[in-house]
Amino acid sequence: MRLAGLMALAVMGVALGDGVAWAADETGSNAADKAAAPTAASTAVERAHLASELASYGRATNSPMALVLAAELTAASAGPDVARPKTSEGGSDAGADKTDKPATTVAALLEEARAMAGPDTSLTPAIQRVAALENKGRVGGGARTYERVKAGATDSYTVRFRGGEPAIVFVDGDGDTDLDLYVYDQNGNRICSDTDNTDTMICRWTPAWTGSFTVKIKNYGRVYNNYVIRTN
Repeated sequence: MRLAGLMALAVMGVALGDGVAWAADETGSNAADKAAAPTAASTAVERAHLASELASYGRATNSPMALVLAAELTAASAGPDVARPKTSEGGSDAGADKTDKPATTVAALLEEARAMAGPDTSLTPAIQRVAALENKGRVGGGARTYERVKAGATDSYTVRFRGGEPAIVFVDGDGDTDLDLYVYDQNGNRICSDTDNTDTMICRWTPAWTGSFTVKIKNYGRVYNNYVIRTN
């Protein structure tokens, strides 16, 4: 009877296919070997990353048009603003008197474009059009959170991602310090890191199963950094 029962369950599993919820093996590293296809939310976060790179190009080449395009991409990638619980380790209030710069926003990019263009008003219609985009509501893309990490501190977040779908964490700072990004799974495995000498960082992976991840943002500078964190 036991054998017959097991055979019946096996037949049911074949018949039901994806309708059977098999338990995932949640040991080891929660990163699949194969990348998943993009989703609307992951594409929105990728657009935000592209906007940051375009803004950097605009500053390096003194191109206000690039900044306007970066602002348009930022508006197109806007998701809901969410409050995320975080923990902070270490750090100090050093640099409290620094010139405060916000993390990247549409308004800040457009203002930068205006200043760079100077008396040239040829971009004014484009700037006005992009400014209007910011007020048209949020697309169904990635969530974003504006935060501040103290000098020398590490901010930590817990973010849940779905198994078999792309996971993206993008962090863009105010440009004043070097930030590093680390992502760990629920078993303590480091899944991804971005540790260059900038404060623009991105991590991409595909979770093998639905689970929680710890996202850490480390500030190596001597002053605070205003940043935006985006996730799909």
